Amino acid sequence: MRLVIIGGSDAGIAGALRARELDPSCDVTVVLDDAYPNFSICGIPYYLSGEVVDWSKLAHRTLEELSSYGIAIRMNTRVLAIDRSRHQLLCRTPDGGSQEIPWDRLIIATGATPVIPTIEGLSAGLQTDRVFLVHTIADARALMSALSSVQATRALIIGAGYIGLELAEALTTLGVTVAQFEAREHLLATIDPTLAGQLEAELAIKGVELVTGTRVSSLTANDDVTVTLSRDSSSDTTTGDIAIVVAGVRPETDLAVAAGARLGHAGAIWVNRRMETGIDGIFAAGDCVITHHQLLGESYLPLGTTAHKQGRIAGAAAVGKTDEEFRGVVGTQVVKVFDQVVARTGLTELEASTAGFEPFTITTNADDHKRYYPGARTISIRLTGDASTHRLLGIDMLGPTSAAVHKRIDVAATALQSGTSIEELIDLDLAYTPPLGTPWDALQIAATEWLQLVSQRQESISREVALG
Repeated sequence: MRLVIIGGSDAGIAGALRARELDPSCDVTVVLDDAYPNFSICGIPYYLSGEVVDWSKLAHRTLEELSSYGIAIRMNTRVLAIDRSRHQLLCRTPDGGSQEIPWDRLIIATGATPVIPTIEGLSAGLQTDRVFLVHTIADARALMSALSSVQATRALIIGAGYIGLELAEALTTLGVTVAQFEAREHLLATIDPTLAGQLEAELAIKGVELVTGTRVSSLTANDDVTVTLSRDSSSDTTTGDIAIVVAGVRPETDLAVAAGARLGHAGAIWVNRRMETGIDGIFAAGDCVITHHQLLGESYLPLGTTAHKQGRIAGAAAVGKTDEEFRGVVGTQVVKVFDQVVARTGLTELEASTAGFEPFTITTNADDHKRYYPGARTISIRLTGDASTHRLLGIDMLGPTSAAVHKRIDVAATALQSGTSIEELIDLDLAYTPPLGTPWDALQIAATEWLQLVSQRQESISREVALG
């Protein structure tokens, strides 16, 4: 059986490995349009900062390792069309020629593509050595080269999402002054504004000039880069040596749509939990497909962790093991920004309300370990639960890198996926030793406070009803 996979990033390689694991007789070919199979895009900021010295170390596995698993890799080969009736891929080969690749089963793992915001002059700027997207290893290498060749001392970053913040830290680490612009009123749209404001203060301390609630309306790239900033009826300009555009991503679905695939939320390819597209023999996984969210239903959350899991399911289904299903996600994310870590899982209060829950949210602070042991630091926690059922709905956390925020959010994610109530969160048997925690963990302290406040709220409502 010939299994062909379009795309050689997280989902594509995960699918290939799983297919070969379950069916060693399966002929697996991965087709990708660049020379970087199985590379960690998430590691790009740390290559730019110099913390990862050699870009090739960002590969999860080498070509030799992939070959040892019996996977054929066709690099620099662009798929132009999927011929469903003939079970062929029409491809452009590295030398510019054309070739057809036959398949019995197909996995589409084309990933996502950068969003190009509507900015006058941006398209022309991207053709210079001053304006960059950062989405691929090739992008990263080009940016690294430019930082040196133009001797950049000031960078303009358009976008303050996860990647934008990691890039701000990376460039600051290199000694480059950073000005960062975000059209929304706060950075990180998926984080509660209360914690986002605290993170904005951290950026200011580190010297990043963050401007929120402001749109970049035009860009000019010559010997430097000049952008026009617009807010309400006013405008201003600022200049840097380079500009980096990180305004999010959208699913890459052109091939799938042309082949007849149905689209779902956010224009991503619709798949069921076995990663089937509804077209016989064609599966899809990764950043190009919808995400099944355990609290929201159909959504779109392009993340490497999700892509790996979906790819594994697609690979299994492609070789006939259809009893495996993608269980879904709860929207767990984390990012390190200088000395702080911000993380979230589940729903914010607004998301919960929109989804039909009765959210009640508190904001509190707790120590990461016993205060009598040196070095105790504060974790800020925003906890949302359903006021009627007491079901845990979501948690946002912010704290220093030493406070194990990432592992605490993992506990919260596990609780969410299990349908845990706030009371049950308090009852969890969590590890404790004074240098690392407290008898009641920070999560449990927040849960206890939530219960107290929601009880007071209910009593207040009851009194108002009794008084008429």
